[in-house]
Amino acid sequence: MLDMPSLFVVFEPKTAWERAHSALSKSGYGRFLVDDESITTILDEVSKGGIPVKEWPLPEQPFTELFEAIRVTPRPLVWNLTDGYEVYLGSNIPAFVQLARVPHVATGTYAQILCQNKHHLKAVAQSIGIPVAVGVCVSSRTISQSSIPKTLCGPYFVKPARLGNSIGDDLINPVCPDAEAALEAASCLINANISEVLIEELLPGKEFSIV
Repeated sequence: MLDMPSLFVVFEPKTAWERAHSALSKSGYGRFLVDDESITTILDEVSKGGIPVKEWPLPEQPFTELFEAIRVTPRPLVWNLTDGYEVYLGSNIPAFVQLARVPHVATGTYAQILCQNKHHLKAVAQSIGIPVAVGVCVSSRTISQSSIPKTLCGPYFVKPARLGNSIGDDLINPVCPDAEAALEAASCLINANISEVLIEELLPGKEFSIV
């Protein structure tokens, strides 16, 4: 008989997270969490396959207890269902399991953080010769009338540096004809609790997402 691993499914219940983070929820951050109904479906389907499943909702069941549970469980396997980083507890899971040397499902720490920080990803891509859109990254601490260099000409595209563009699109028109409009749009996003904003040259053409 096949010796099945014990699967620890780590997630943050969306409904509870949105109650605890009302300001971030209003800005759309909650959309990056798997909804409660989908979590239930995932757990049910995995269990039907004969795999022992241990639910681990954060922060109801803390990291310290997860570590202890893994230590006493034969053949543990961790599956992180929390997207994003910074404001999500589950974003620490990749680093945690790597340090604990526990097998896990999903991307590693660096890949998860890099792929969800457009500014850092652009820097890495540019360093290996991949062309990227010219732009600047601003925050509440750095934004000013001189944030956009004169060499960066409009029209501009304004978007969150660490979140999906769709969140920004719900709050502003991301296409700005001049620097004044771009700074106004960036300020709007920052006032909506979006910590960092990209102001880039507008690249005409189609946009493709790679999954």
